[in-house]
Amino acid sequence: MPSPTSSSLPAPLGNYAHLLPPSWKSIITAWLAEDTPSFDYGGFVVGETMEEATLWGKSEVRPVPSSPPGGA
Repeated sequence: MPSPTSSSLPAPLGNYAHLLPPSWKSIITAWLAEDTPSFDYGGFVVGETMEEATLWGKSEVRPVPSSPPGGA
């Protein structure tokens, strides 16, 4: 197989950051402020370890098996 020569290689592209609008920092900051307005206390409390819980009710019902999101 012949080795590529400089004439057969594509020209190097410019910096992709030049494609962003000048206001990109304020746009990203606004997106983050909208999506994560404060600390996620629920996610902190739930954590990542496997736990077991018992749900109590007033009427007799069949137990419903469940698993954490992701099916672990």
